[in-house]
Amino acid sequence: MQIIRFMYRGGAKSIRHIAMMVAISGLANAFLLAIVNNSSTIAASSENVRTYQFVLFLIAFAIYALCNKIAQSEANVIAEKMLKELRIRILDKIRKSRLTVVDGLGRGELYTKLSQELNRISEMLPYFVNAIQQSIFLVFCLVYIATLSTVAFFGITIFSATGILIFFRYKKSLDDEINRSTAKESELVDHLSHIIDGFKEIRINLKKSNSIYNAFRRIAEENESLKLVLGSKYVFISLYSSFFLYSLLGIIVFIFPQYIAGYKDVVIKLTATTLFLLSPLSFLVTFIPVFSRANITIENLSRMEEKLDHRKPDSQDGQQDFESMFRDFGTISMKGVTFSYTDQKGLPVFTTGPVDLQIKKGEMVFIVGGNGSGKSTLLKLLTGLYEPSAGVITIDGVQINRSNLQGLSELFSCIFADFHLFDRLYGLEDIDAEEAERLIDRMGLKQKVSYKDGRFSNLNLSTGQRKRLALITSLLEDKSIYVFDEWASDQDSHFREFFYNSILKDLRKQGKTVIAVTHDDRYWGTADRVVKMELGKIVEDRAGAPGRNISKDKEPKG
Repeated sequence: MQIIRFMYRGGAKSIRHIAMMVAISGLANAFLLAIVNNSSTIAASSENVRTYQFVLFLIAFAIYALCNKIAQSEANVIAEKMLKELRIRILDKIRKSRLTVVDGLGRGELYTKLSQELNRISEMLPYFVNAIQQSIFLVFCLVYIATLSTVAFFGITIFSATGILIFFRYKKSLDDEINRSTAKESELVDHLSHIIDGFKEIRINLKKSNSIYNAFRRIAEENESLKLVLGSKYVFISLYSSFFLYSLLGIIVFIFPQYIAGYKDVVIKLTATTLFLLSPLSFLVTFIPVFSRANITIENLSRMEEKLDHRKPDSQDGQQDFESMFRDFGTISMKGVTFSYTDQKGLPVFTTGPVDLQIKKGEMVFIVGGNGSGKSTLLKLLTGLYEPSAGVITIDGVQINRSNLQGLSELFSCIFADFHLFDRLYGLEDIDAEEAERLIDRMGLKQKVSYKDGRFSNLNLSTGQRKRLALITSLLEDKSIYVFDEWASDQDSHFREFFYNSILKDLRKQGKTVIAVTHDDRYWGTADRVVKMELGKIVEDRAGAPGRNISKDKEPKG
């Protein structure tokens, strides 16, 4: 079982100590039962219960409570440690993984598994220890029943085994429903993010708003249906456990006395023992669905780790200085590079390339083309986010592969069209605060944002302002190559001109290489080269020239 292996990785020695505490607790619980039965028999015969029996009762209860507390506390410590390590390990693999792998897993699945699913495991583990303790108690109870009546012991064991077998045949369908419900929850999170992250787009487009709302409502209704089916299975389990337990009690009270010789002498003790069994059995049956869900969660997380391991870049496993590996590069070349987006069957649906392109140190290159022409894919290939399906990328003749891919990526500071704005300057903790404030002022954000204690004071800005804040971070990174994907598209005319005629020219003076995706044809003359793409291929690569549009057709606006 995955949950047991998961706990065992937390430390075999600690697990053995917990197991010992659980075993002692279960034995003490069974001893309590024996004391109660024996004292009840004495009291029923009009004799006084002796003081030592009461003392034994108190000692047994104290041992039961203490050992149970120690076991659950230690299990909780191990569980939270393991969950922390699991969460950190998966996040480490995600950050080192390929963009295609992360995109393939889906944001909803990642968020669901790393938050909701792990929280479920955390909530379940204390009950897991209690379930083991109750199971041990049941074993001791059966041993005690065997000392009272061998025939009753075999009868109860056979009846219980049959009931458990029937239940576990039913449990398979329960696990399937849990898997379907988990997948639907991930889909629900994905659509919820569409509504929240895409609020501006759906707010101004009623047709789009209605469509995504209807899709979300459909998934919510499907999720409700799955939850109802799952709930009905939980109800069945509860009713089944009650039916099973009371059937067992009925057999002990009404059936066994008719067929077992001498049974009347032990029927009270057996009945009392069975009543003691009701609570742990009921707990175990109720716990099984929770246990199944946690077990499935760990299996799903293990499969996700395998996917991340399968495509993990080799370059991040070494101890090389990737930041300086290609810092003094002269030329980055792409020759015959292609990349294909595939459907669920692995069949290509759109291919970028083959691309032949050279980027020289200190150049300013503008990439232009219509929407869907492959510009963003080209940037992701060039920066190492995507691994080419075919062709090679070289830096000064050195071929880029998985062992040195991180060295290629370290050359770049990028602001993609779907950029994420971090609240802190991660990786720039030692940056001069005065320089950060100077750039904030230069970007016209002094009245809205300040820099203090390693973080920006305000991220609740317009898209254009957020891009300027991202540009500040990018400039502070001081990388060799700067990539801007439609950075100026959300700026007013002042900051648009400021970007092309001031920021980019300053970068050029510093000897930086600039690669910018742009539709601003009036500024193409500021570039050394203008590269045009259509349908995933480079169709023109020429020197920039003021006042000229590339090719005969005016570049479409995006």
